[in-house]
Order: sequence, then C-alpha cells, then structure tokens
Amino acid sequence: MGWIKLDRRLLNNPIVCKDADTLAIWVWLLLHAKWQKEDVNFGGERITLNPGQLIIQRKKISEQLNVSDSKVYRTMKCFENEQQIEQLTKPQGTLITILAWNKYQRDEQLNEQQMNNEVNNERTTSEQQVNNLLLYKEYKNNNNINNIQKQKEEARKVVSLDVVEEKIKGLKERQKAANEKRGIVEEC
Repeated sequence: MGWIKLDRRLLNNPIVCKDADTLAIWVWLLLHAKWQKEDVNFGGERITLNPGQLIIQRKKISEQLNVSDSKVYRTMKCFENEQQIEQLTKPQGTLITILAWNKYQRDEQLNEQQMNNEVNNERTTSEQQVNNLLLYKEYKNNNNINNIQKQKEEARKVVSLDVVEEKIKGLKERQKAANEKRGIVEEC
C-alpha cells in the first residue's frame, strides 16, 4: 500500500474532471498503478511493469466503482485519445500506461526515499554520538574511580583517613564542576 500525489491542477483538467465517474476512474487508475518495477505475467508473457503502469479488466473497475462497463470503456478511450494514457488490450486484460506518471508521482517518491535515507542516517549518527558519549562517560568514570582508589591507598600509607577523604571529596567536586562546565551531567 502507500499513497499517491494528487496535483491541484487536476481540478483544471477538463478531461479528468468531466464528471464524478470520470474522476473516480482516473483516481482508481492512479491508486492501482505500480509505483516501482514489478515482473508480472501478461497474456502468457513475463513482462516488467514500470511505475505508472497497471493491468486492468474493465469489469473490475466497473464493479468496484459501481459504474457501467460501457462508461468505463468510453472513459478509457477518452483518456487515450487525450493522451492521458496508453492502452494495450489482450484477452487477459488491458495494459495501461499513465503517460504523465513521472511528472506528478515519481519525483515525490524519490524525495520520500531520500528523506527516509536521510532520517536513517541522522538517526544512526545520533545513536553513534549518544553511544560514544556514554562510552566516554564510562571510561572517565572508571579512570576517576581507579585514580581515587589509588590515591586512597597511597594516602592511607602516609596520612590519616580523614585527610584523604577530604581530598577525595574535593576531587569529586572539581570533577563535577568540570563535567558541568562541559555539559556532562552525571547520573546517581
């Protein structure tokens, strides 16, 4: 599934907007046209449908839209005569090519694919930055803990425990102030 783009200029198209049934048939064709290449069987042959192409049976359109089969036939002929579509009819169905498909649909679909790629790239970059920041914090925290523990052990040998704890408290406060200055907030 997906979506199609309906250009506002459609409202100024006297061929497509002739009446409600004609507009409904046109939108039905747009909604059922392929948006990417797809291999299908048509009339016993394996063919590739390109964006803007579809295989139809008038009866199916007639039933789904509650429009007479003759109205669907006349409308499709009108679309063909006005160079809105091309038709290749075989007993198994009709291959329709919407002639201005790329003009109104393809560019937008490419833009959507590009936007999706950019969003994925941005997300990956953001995730990497967050992961790197977390690894950096963990590394710094481990180094600081190791340094503090080493300082404690050395201080016990030389100075009383109260003096060492005061030094450690001072170190932690300086480290916290430095981290806040750099924008790193430590979690409890």
